[in-house]
Amino acid sequence: MKKNTAIPKTVHEYLAAVPEPARSTLKKVRTAIRSAAPAEATEVISYGIPMFKYKGMLMGYAAYRKHCSLFLATSSLLEKVKDQLLRYQTSNLLNLNKLAEFNIPTHFLSEHVDLAPGRSTN
Repeated sequence: MKKNTAIPKTVHEYLAAVPEPARSTLKKVRTAIRSAAPAEATEVISYGIPMFKYKGMLMGYAAYRKHCSLFLATSSLLEKVKDQLLRYQTSNLLNLNKLAEFNIPTHFLSEHVDLAPGRSTN
């Protein structure tokens, strides 16, 4: 995202400020999460980045100067998927760096929204 800009108030404002190719990557991530999340899930800006919220935070995503990141909102969700995340080089507990470079499959996002808090896995 561009430096020296005001914190966006909406996801649309956030994405409009992100240059390509990161914007296209984030739009794919957004679509994958939205398609897997409950219809009642909302999108918010939290800590300056887009997040999906349903009975608590689910996942968020962000663009930085040299990479995009996916944020898993809870450590319990991270614990459930940590073995799968090894190939995506996690840089810290809740962050998948270089999202665009590793081209995380959208089925990964769709599968793991179901593991998020407040979701039934039955």
